[in-house]
Amino acid sequence: MLTVYRLKIIAKAILEQIDGYDDDAEIYTLSNTYFCDGNNYLATNSGFVNYFHIRLADDEQNKEEY
Repeated sequence: MLTVYRLKIIAKAILEQIDGYDDDAEIYTLSNTYFCDGNNYLATNSGFVNYFHIRLADDEQNKEEY
């Protein structure tokens, strides 16, 4: 079960990471849970986001890893 406290921690982690990104920058998402290796994923309409390690979609590292 998710608590209010835990949701606050998740929201703060997300906001700290994306602070300074251009509003139009695209976030890297996974289309399914196959590569989700833990419980730190947020389901969105565009896919799954590791909310403790948010990366931009055009990051070269993402292209090499997957």
